[in-house]
Amino acid sequence: MSKYPPFDNVKMRQAVLKLADQTAFMQAAYGDDTSTYRTGVGVFTPGSPAATDVGLAAVTGPRSLDAAKRLVAEAGYKGERVVIISPTDYPWLEAFCQVTRDLLLQLGLNVDYQASDWGTVVQRRASKEPVDKGGWSIFCTGWEGLNTADPGGHYPILGNGANAWFGWPTSPRIEQLRTDWFNASDDAARRRATDAIQAAVWEEVPYVPLGQFFQPAAMRTTSRACSTARSRSSGTQRRDRAAPPVEVGALSIRLHIKACCGSVGENTRIGFAIK
Repeated sequence: MSKYPPFDNVKMRQAVLKLADQTAFMQAAYGDDTSTYRTGVGVFTPGSPAATDVGLAAVTGPRSLDAAKRLVAEAGYKGERVVIISPTDYPWLEAFCQVTRDLLLQLGLNVDYQASDWGTVVQRRASKEPVDKGGWSIFCTGWEGLNTADPGGHYPILGNGANAWFGWPTSPRIEQLRTDWFNASDDAARRRATDAIQAAVWEEVPYVPLGQFFQPAAMRTTSRACSTARSRSSGTQRRDRAAPPVEVGALSIRLHIKACCGSVGENTRIGFAIK
């Protein structure tokens, strides 16, 4: 996956997944009101045809610091610096990055937490250089639900190396499964492909999903323009009312433990990417 230590070793990525607690990430950003977020979120947007329970214990099972530390030891970690790039002007992403920092410190990693504005994060995440030349190791981000509802537009799982999303993981296995999904002739074949993709993500860890949140929105009942626009976009006539919530949740390591987004339609998910 990643070209650079320490996350070029799959056991290091598996260690992060083993310890990442979706509830801790959601609570850090959104508090204790569980109606605003969802945990137990896998690779694909909950509620989408691709969503599956295959191997979901990877994110819902007990978190184990001892097991995660064993993976770090087996990987032969040599104290390489791990750079987290965190945006200070997006409080929810900053909260995710702070939880990520704590997670990595528990694993005994050499963490370099670099906070800046989102524009600087966006510029820096485009760098394919190692950390000593301005590169990065981990950032957190979010996706809208439709982006991660199936393998077609799910950027975090792309495994085509230099042409993949930030983190640029290489996974011929996942790419072949994506091809199988595109070529599937029926729902059963598509289900086999998405089940296999989720299983592969738990093994290879190109990114780590962190959960899903619901962002409430509201419109004034006297605003006819909003009602008309929404009716046109949906092809139906609708009364003015509170808009449905938006969902978010995920995280990225370079390899790319990144943020994924929530449920289908007007929803978003979050995660982090590993390089």
